[in-house]
Amino acid sequence: MSDERFDADLRAVLDELAPAEVPPELRLAVLDVPRRRPHSRVPWPRTRRGSFVLTLAALAVVLVAALAVVLLHPFPSGPTAGAPPTGSALPSPHSALVSGWVEQTDGAYGYRMLRPANWTTTSGDGLQRSYLAPGFQAAGTQGVLIAVTNYEALGTSAGANTIVAQWGLFEQHPEIADWTAALERMMQQDAWTYRLVRTLPNARIYAIPAMPGQQQPTIVVFAYVIAGGQPFGLELQGFGTYHDLATLEQDGVLDDFATMVGSIAPVPADPANVVPPMPTPPAGLAGGPTASPTEALPAATPAPSSMADYVVRPAVSTPAKSVTDQAVGVLSARLRALGVGNFTIAAGDTITVRVPASADQGAVRAALTTTGEVSFVPLPAATYGTSTGGRRTRPVPNPGETLDPTLAPLLGSAEIASAHATTDASGSPAVDLRFTPQGTRLFADWSTAHVGDFFAVALDGRVLMAPYVKTPITDGTGMIALGQGGLPAPVSAIVAILESGPLPAAWRQGS
Repeated sequence: MSDERFDADLRAVLDELAPAEVPPELRLAVLDVPRRRPHSRVPWPRTRRGSFVLTLAALAVVLVAALAVVLLHPFPSGPTAGAPPTGSALPSPHSALVSGWVEQTDGAYGYRMLRPANWTTTSGDGLQRSYLAPGFQAAGTQGVLIAVTNYEALGTSAGANTIVAQWGLFEQHPEIADWTAALERMMQQDAWTYRLVRTLPNARIYAIPAMPGQQQPTIVVFAYVIAGGQPFGLELQGFGTYHDLATLEQDGVLDDFATMVGSIAPVPADPANVVPPMPTPPAGLAGGPTASPTEALPAATPAPSSMADYVVRPAVSTPAKSVTDQAVGVLSARLRALGVGNFTIAAGDTITVRVPASADQGAVRAALTTTGEVSFVPLPAATYGTSTGGRRTRPVPNPGETLDPTLAPLLGSAEIASAHATTDASGSPAVDLRFTPQGTRLFADWSTAHVGDFFAVALDGRVLMAPYVKTPITDGTGMIALGQGGLPAPVSAIVAILESGPLPAAWRQGS
């Protein structure tokens, strides 16, 4: 076939098939196409000339349609680009818990997404924004909540906790498949039981039937998302009648959660850009964010006589608001780890915390009044001897003792990427640690050169344990055993503190 005949055939196909106006359905479909796609390197197949003509014709129709979309309905610009559909394009809810969808812009936490129109929105705890379904009970006995975390906004400032570890893995693996594969390995190392329940183009959704440390029947569904090159996390917690995956799937709650996950997009950080406005925090909390997620206040709170109040004071006269918000987030995480429900936090010149009187007040007090700096301190063999003997001028310190302040730490909280509650070989409480790359290198080098030497693990300068090096520790992990007596705080509080990371310097507390 000649080139002239080929051109004539192509023009005839285009004249017959090209639409005069792009239908709304096609316009929406084109607008929904992701702005960023990986390039395929699949080789073009060999075809007959007739098939090639039809293929080119089809491609030409798509190009004409796309051009018409651009001319008749250009892409939005600025911060609204890539936003979820609005108006008649909003999807229909699947669950009776969701009356409809609202496009929520939350510049305070750097995202935009579809949220249930009839759910309560908390003012946040500095780490995440929470949405509570109708009928949610704050003590974590009934209902559904969904919390949103912007890892990029928090990964460099949240202390040594899971958020930092997840952010660090994203920096190493910025594609969704690689990132979630690394997260799966982390969950396996932490002995979490998980199941992949949904796979979206830019997200993976996992169900975790039993989270470590949960005191109520609970299911947690995590979604890890990469949108606009930024990592996000959405966490669904189901309590009471919603504590199992089968119910969430049967009632359509999981489908609605997937709708929220698929709609999230980043927006520039701007606390003033919250549209529509979030609900006003309950009376008495206007000075700071409410606690989140499980401690968000219900309509009815216990009487003051059943509550206990604490005041946390800063180490400097006027801490920056961002630093205070970070401190609120750390303290909230500690109370959550203790299983304390229905607590409130108000932040101003001080941080006022109100918890139920039924909570373990000793553990609460320790969690609120401990800075939480962890240090790994080598004990010089010339002074403390070695595991095989040697002359000792000082005994190896016991748990609870104050460590010699002249000893230089090898590692600190900055070198701890994450900490999780676990048990040791005897079944006693312990904390698994994972070091940062720098911490891994430092500990590997020192332990290789000091087999048999003692070292102390201290919390705010007080000893938790003082083991010796049996073999070089080069895999970047460690365990702090807490089964012995004499600890500087209740075991539950130490676990909560280590999991949540230290308070910022401006809110440093006495040991």
